[in-house]
Amino acid sequence: MRYDVVWLEKEALPWLPAWVEIARLQGLPYVVDYDDAWFDRYERQVRQEYAFVSEPDWRAGRARILRVFLDRPRIFLTPEFAPLEAPARANLERSIEALQRAP
Repeated sequence: MRYDVVWLEKEALPWLPAWVEIARLQGLPYVVDYDDAWFDRYERQVRQEYAFVSEPDWRAGRARILRVFLDRPRIFLTPEFAPLEAPARANLERSIEALQRAP
């Protein structure tokens, strides 16, 4: 069966390195439609990875790291990702605000 476009709402091959997915999609027309839910899931996974860090230290450190990205003139350095700049900044700002609220 052939299709006109591949629509991705999450990683196509999450158990493999990213380069495999990129190579497989090479030359195929595709649309990436990640939403805030995937960013939020990622944020929860990062917190689990650093579960050994106290909550106050986690909130301060994570907010500081995310601020480094926001302080850059551009988050993404390649033109292909330029359209994702505004949504990425919105996600980072939302995350920082949540980290700064009292638990």
